[in-house]
Amino acid sequence: MKTITSIFYNHYNSLMEISEPSVLTEEIKNITKNSIIKDTDKRKIAYQLEPLKDNLSKLQKYLTNSMLTYQGLGVK
Repeated sequence: MKTITSIFYNHYNSLMEISEPSVLTEEIKNITKNSIIKDTDKRKIAYQLEPLKDNLSKLQKYLTNSMLTYQGLGVK
């Protein structure tokens, strides 16, 4: 059985080291753009990022929740 992981899994540590919200937002967009996920999922991520783009802690929470969701541990 294939294990499904978040598209951010391999980038998580480096993303969490970014301290500028605008830079973090762009990196998330780049990872999403270059991933093999469905276009509908890419649009969903872009939509979810929009209200968070200026808030570092909310962006980090979004990334962490994205990671945990694939393990059945996501929080709201």
